[in-house]
Amino acid sequence: MDKAPWRDLDLTAITEQTIERRHLYDVHLGETVVPYPTLEPLKALLPVKRGEYAIPADGDGPGGIRLSGLERRMRGRWQTISRLWDEHKQRNTRLNLLERLDYHRELSEQMDWQQGNPDRRIRLVYTSSGQPTAAILYDDETLVENVLFWIACKDIQEANYLLAIINSDALYDAVQPLMAKGHFGARDLHKHLWKLPIPEFDAGDPLHRELAEAGAAAALGASVGLAELRAQRGEGLTVTIARRELRAWLRGSAEGAAVEG
Repeated sequence: MDKAPWRDLDLTAITEQTIERRHLYDVHLGETVVPYPTLEPLKALLPVKRGEYAIPADGDGPGGIRLSGLERRMRGRWQTISRLWDEHKQRNTRLNLLERLDYHRELSEQMDWQQGNPDRRIRLVYTSSGQPTAAILYDDETLVENVLFWIACKDIQEANYLLAIINSDALYDAVQPLMAKGHFGARDLHKHLWKLPIPEFDAGDPLHRELAEAGAAAALGASVGLAELRAQRGEGLTVTIARRELRAWLRGSAEGAAVEG
């Protein structure tokens, strides 16, 4: 949390602790998604063990969690964070820590998907503001923060098809007039994207297959470009720079032209 009072708290007592790896997850946010690939995910410690897919919820437990469902060190971390939440949350907030973490079941739904959809392991994620930006996630254990939207795809062909469409300038030109304008540009893409006449992927349609192939080629080229940017800029590479440079490459490349064509 980057707002007061959370940003002003001294958390060194817990951030320097060692916690069991079973509670450590990769998490993608809007700031880790660029056109076609992703930047390195962030890390999050969560009150659910990897591979169990069920949050050990208990309304009477600290922060809404059954402590016996956590590893030993994570129990102490959760109790400390839950206490800080109760001490510093806004007065009109009745949510306990788990209810805030799993608001609108945004975490539970991903856990349910991980457990119940073994044949749909590829996800497409896309941003909700600014120019539409999408990438593919291949790791089904990776989680997605609530500023991103995700789609479970039937296969890689469908994922590449949607990837090409959402990252295209043609789509941006079509959806931009529908999007609300905020302080930092267009927003609420998720409310308007599917108002456009985007056909469901049909592997029997030659045009759909062609667009999926174009998306795959653009994804490969963008991944190479991102690797070069990392080598050139190191820790100075930001999501803003990566998006700008990759979009410039797409607009001047054969791969980008194939998507737009």
